[in-house]
Amino acid sequence: MTDKCVRRYKGKKPIMPYKDRAKVVGSLRMVHKVIPQHTFKFNLKKLKGYKIFDSVKHKRKGAHHYIPYTKGISSSKVKNNV
Repeated sequence: MTDKCVRRYKGKKPIMPYKDRAKVVGSLRMVHKVIPQHTFKFNLKKLKGYKIFDSVKHKRKGAHHYIPYTKGISSSKVKNNV
């Protein structure tokens, strides 16, 4: 999700800018392309032919794989500790 999308969804600025988050995700071997998401809902026409990952918490329509929540990992905790 772009920074603007995160701000709309969470009501606050993300810890890491979109550009940096995209680099981190894009560096994973199984990721072939990072596509910016400008809304919380998936644009299934734009993402046709790609595997879509989502969290178990959200389970948005169109996702192919759901990533479980990692207990104890929280961006809010990171912010508070920094």
